[in-house]
Amino acid sequence: MVDTTANISASLPSSVSSIAAATDPSQGNLQLQNSVSNGVMPVSQSICFPQGLEAQDFWMSFSFYQYQRPTFSNNPVLKDAGTIRLPLANGLVDAQGVSYSVKPLDPGLGAALNEVSGGRGGSSPIDAISNAAQKGLGAAIGGGLQKIGNAALGQNASQALLGLAGVTQNPWLTVMFDAPQYKKHSLSWTLLPSNEMESLAIAQMITTFKFNMLPDSSGALGGSLLTYPNIVQVTVNNAQGAFWNYIFKPAVIETFSVNYAPTGQPSMFGKTKAPTAVQLSLNLQEIEFFLQRDYGAPNSAGNSNLDALSKWLES
Repeated sequence: MVDTTANISASLPSSVSSIAAATDPSQGNLQLQNSVSNGVMPVSQSICFPQGLEAQDFWMSFSFYQYQRPTFSNNPVLKDAGTIRLPLANGLVDAQGVSYSVKPLDPGLGAALNEVSGGRGGSSPIDAISNAAQKGLGAAIGGGLQKIGNAALGQNASQALLGLAGVTQNPWLTVMFDAPQYKKHSLSWTLLPSNEMESLAIAQMITTFKFNMLPDSSGALGGSLLTYPNIVQVTVNNAQGAFWNYIFKPAVIETFSVNYAPTGQPSMFGKTKAPTAVQLSLNLQEIEFFLQRDYGAPNSAGNSNLDALSKWLES
């Protein structure tokens, strides 16, 4: 098998940076292009599909911003990098999530916390913690004895002896809150252009989405550093008021895919050779998470348990 990659690379002009930019050898020679976008450049202003979208009641806007930080001491600056407007996506699913994990506690700590939270610690915080400490000490001794048994007899034998007595060590499992999750969004559209201008608009949107989701070489240190991709802010026109709670925070594009044959069979216009239908699919991840204050809670909402513990420690 002959490797022609080196020969093709050597024949590319300096303006073509990769073999991916050299396409369509079916005409007898390589027809070269300056980029993989076939000359359709990303839009830095505003573009919409279909024509007359603004006359509709609702649409979605994707506003791109370039993240810039001139110095470490200055706040970051977001530079406008263009906007894409599309009809509402085929599915609008707002999924909110938080992360929890199940963890075992130390036997002494588990018994102490159980004593305090169970309300059996006495009439004062000091009594509660004192009794909890005693319970925790007993549990810690019990846990220590099991460790000694495990070391002397082996873990299986130690557990078997406890099983014969009809007991086992309490693992003191507890559900611990870890963190809120960043929202993710999956959006898709099936676009049917009705004229050449709308076909061109779709091509420009495809290039613009890909351009803004990708990094670039910074040029520093011999190209060993990459710039950050652009940020996108999604908004829905006229989607306001008590009946609309699907709000987007700044996000980045994780994946973007284009199906040029969404009906299952490729179909092209006779004159322009543009696809008669294109399906766009977009996966976003937000870069700011939601808190209670986003849904109306005061910014300095207190915690009664923490407040009581703080006062007791200060007394």
